[in-house]
Amino acid sequence: MSQRTRLRRARRRAATALAGTGVALLTALPEPLALPVGAALGRGAARCLRRRTGDALANLRLVFPERGEAERAAIWRASCAELGRCAVEWARLPSLSTELLLERVEVVGLEHLAKAAELGRGVFAITAHYGNFEYIPAVIRGRMPGASVSVVGRTMPTPEMQAMIETRRVRGGGEVIPQDARAILRALREGTIIGILIDHYTRERRGGVLVPFLGLRAWTTAGPALLALRTGAPVVPLHIRRAYDGHHRIEVEPALELPRSGDREQDVALATALMNEAVGRWIREDPVPWTWSHRRFRHSPDAEAGRPPP
Repeated sequence: MSQRTRLRRARRRAATALAGTGVALLTALPEPLALPVGAALGRGAARCLRRRTGDALANLRLVFPERGEAERAAIWRASCAELGRCAVEWARLPSLSTELLLERVEVVGLEHLAKAAELGRGVFAITAHYGNFEYIPAVIRGRMPGASVSVVGRTMPTPEMQAMIETRRVRGGGEVIPQDARAILRALREGTIIGILIDHYTRERRGGVLVPFLGLRAWTTAGPALLALRTGAPVVPLHIRRAYDGHHRIEVEPALELPRSGDREQDVALATALMNEAVGRWIREDPVPWTWSHRRFRHSPDAEAGRPPP
């Protein structure tokens, strides 16, 4: 084993141990202190993580060129505070009763998801790294007890970290489906509602397509569009945002009308753009819950030019 491999494994073990300690501490906090502590930790991270701050402000300049630098910086700080609150809620999720969880999270438009599930083709429930998205699977299972709800997620670098995340994502049933088309197709055939995050950069050789997002062309995963068009599975956008204190609101939208011209490449691109349009609308309505520090516009010709497309 090379020294580089040993160092990488050591860093992963250290990160896992640190995450485990953090989860234990956040879970042990008295509830009235938990969210304010999380917000303070998030704001502290915004001050300390200079590279992340630089990436976030660069994204904000691209998306909101009409806003001043002070306003964009305020959005970033508020976003970090919200991420801190969500991290606390994520850590404490296993200790929260289902009754209390459902009391704290209102769901609007659930009939759209139920209608899509009734078709029996499975459902793509698309969302983003927006608000406390980790609450969504457990809440939907609680509101639709007869439904099978799973999520697509990448494999974490250590088994301990994987177990920590899966414990929360499979609360109440379901599974974490690997980013593998065969596994996703199997779940669709079984009528599963599949939660999937679609807002991160996906390079072309990993199945990304260059389509509009927040006013700029961005490399976006084409997987959900490709599989939905292939199987007839409905695509239902939904998102969560904080209402007040520890209470949230999930909004479920009607299934998207996907293009079916017969031109596969064109239909996939247009369907992916429709999904991006939904996510972009949430972000423009309220930019604070989104994770701005992700390098979403890597290799975008519009971002590299520093301007939107003509």
